[in-house]
Amino acid sequence: MEEEERSPQEILSAVVARAMEAKYELCVENKGIVDAPPLLIGELPNGDGFLMPDLLEGHPTDSLPLMLGALGEGMANRMENDGSVRWNWLAYVVEGYAKPATELPTEWERGDYETEYKTNPTTDVREGIIVSVFLWDGSSHGATVFYRYDDNGLPVYDTPEMTDDDGVSLGGAVADLFWAFTQACHAYEQDRIAKMN
Repeated sequence: MEEEERSPQEILSAVVARAMEAKYELCVENKGIVDAPPLLIGELPNGDGFLMPDLLEGHPTDSLPLMLGALGEGMANRMENDGSVRWNWLAYVVEGYAKPATELPTEWERGDYETEYKTNPTTDVREGIIVSVFLWDGSSHGATVFYRYDDNGLPVYDTPEMTDDDGVSLGGAVADLFWAFTQACHAYEQDRIAKMN
């Protein structure tokens, strides 16, 4: 029996739940506060999943193009899928600083929220797990899970804040990178199929 296709919100909820578990397990393993590396997670059309931790130096938006390039190249070179670069969904999970239910100010620059968090005791900037899910059709969905640490250095989570399930682009550098990658994969697939016919 064929597995029923999951909705974008179901995929997002599953990735968020796993990210929360992984962060907690990592802190338990390290006996206290530790940040998880950014993760690129995805599912291929055959149902296979993959997980790529970002262990490169630098900001995630600097290493993400390298990870997406390696993913595309790896899929194109797989013989068992005839060189297809098609995927069902991709998710990017990072830990960072954010404000509850707010948009970035127009004059915002990378690092501003971190600075505000560390220097302003009355700020509403919080630490959180930020999950972005991108589907093959180009839609994107996101969630932020704010947390604080208990006395043992283990994360205590707030209820995840999910974006509306409207399929609109999340916006920002990460979303722009995934949008470009999605368009490149679509173009590659159209060309690959045309050559096969």
